[in-house]
Amino acid sequence: MSDQELASHWEDILKKEGMPMEVGVDRGAAALKEQKMAEAGIPLRDIQNEVRLYWLSRDEGSDFGAHVQKAREIAHRFGVSEEIINSDFMRSIEDEISEAQMAVQSAASELTSRSASLAFRPDMLRRQLMIKMTESFGEDFSRSVISALVDEYISRLDIQ
Repeated sequence: MSDQELASHWEDILKKEGMPMEVGVDRGAAALKEQKMAEAGIPLRDIQNEVRLYWLSRDEGSDFGAHVQKAREIAHRFGVSEEIINSDFMRSIEDEISEAQMAVQSAASELTSRSASLAFRPDMLRRQLMIKMTESFGEDFSRSVISALVDEYISRLDIQ
């Protein structure tokens, strides 16, 4: 398939999914960047999970300085530049975490609607959410990130 045919093929797919071409180009560029980083031996999943844990554990009042400091720590730990952490990870993770938090809340609602007793047993609800979220997120999120998401949800319940 020629480059022109390939571009046309993907443009058709994006149109069917209702996405503008710009979104597809952005996603393609991001995927290419991730591929090049992986080829360079940069542990993408580990860095993503570290940034996710930061977003989940940070104080609501965190300022930009706290983000810069954490980016420095992560960059130093993984031997990459701060710019990679800031541009490739910090900016994209915040929205991803919000979506994951909504998924946990939705799963909890589904579980408690099936078994009302779970609403009064945070330990049981936590166990069920861990199973469900591990299945949902697959290999994308580490177990510690899933645990932090579930614990955050459980901590907001009034049944402690």
